[in-house]
Amino acid sequence: MTLVQGLASVSTAAASGWLAMTWLGWSWLLALVLAMAVGAVVAMATARSKSPAELVAEAESWDAKHLRHHSEILELAAGLWMVEGSNAYPLPRNMFIVALRSGGLLLYSVVAMNEDAMRELEALGMPEIMVVPSRQHTFDAARYKARYPQLTVVCSPEDADVISKRVSVSATFDETDVLEAAGVRVLVPPGLRPRMAGERVLVVPIAGGRKKALVFCDLIFNLPPSQCSIITRLLGSGPFFGPTRILRWFGLADRYAFQQFLLDCSYMKGVDAVLMTHGSPVLAPSATGLRLGGDTCTIPELLLEAAARA
Repeated sequence: MTLVQGLASVSTAAASGWLAMTWLGWSWLLALVLAMAVGAVVAMATARSKSPAELVAEAESWDAKHLRHHSEILELAAGLWMVEGSNAYPLPRNMFIVALRSGGLLLYSVVAMNEDAMRELEALGMPEIMVVPSRQHTFDAARYKARYPQLTVVCSPEDADVISKRVSVSATFDETDVLEAAGVRVLVPPGLRPRMAGERVLVVPIAGGRKKALVFCDLIFNLPPSQCSIITRLLGSGPFFGPTRILRWFGLADRYAFQQFLLDCSYMKGVDAVLMTHGSPVLAPSATGLRLGGDTCTIPELLLEAAARA
């Protein structure tokens, strides 16, 4: 066999392997889409078999059979905690708990917990504000509102119509100053398509107001390899820090405007934590609690990388 023939043989084998892997990847993706479609049909059929009263009772129930797996309450920094919950599909979701100057708590993207954990939560302070960050993050919201009727429930004006069908909304971000009074700033990311336009980024005071945390919902993921299934990787949702492939393809109307927003976030002073509902929190070395294993990047550097990925 000549050198040219050998190289041609290797190239053919490599191409065949690449095609096989590509076909395998698309097969997995097709299987996921079909499974989600079947699951949606089953869920709709199940929901239609129940009366409206039964659906409301189930949404507000704290019965263990309606709760999903969750972690313990993890302290990230002074006045800041996290709970990692689960979904019906393999994608973890985080709840963040912030101590307010009033002594109460702000809850972001709530995760219902067992009774022992709920009592531990109440020992930190009574929930006062519940932020429902997205129309996709409403699963346990009605349970919290039923348990704590005094909760002020806040969401974006773009998602209010959808969210209000699942939980009673007190006001939108534009209609209330309850967050401003708590020292929380609400940033409106530009460049998003209508379905994602309800996304906000919160700037939350932590460590007694000496530092800040940036809180993202679905605009930034940070899934470690251990939480990335084959499907997650094929969908381009990890493992990395930054916007997902789905957001880049279907959520951005103006990529450059969104990139500039992330650049502006990277220049923000006093940011000691970047939190997201999907993935590991990123904490500055001065903060206590969880950190990305072996990651030596600073928070501004990570946000710059996220902007480049957008």
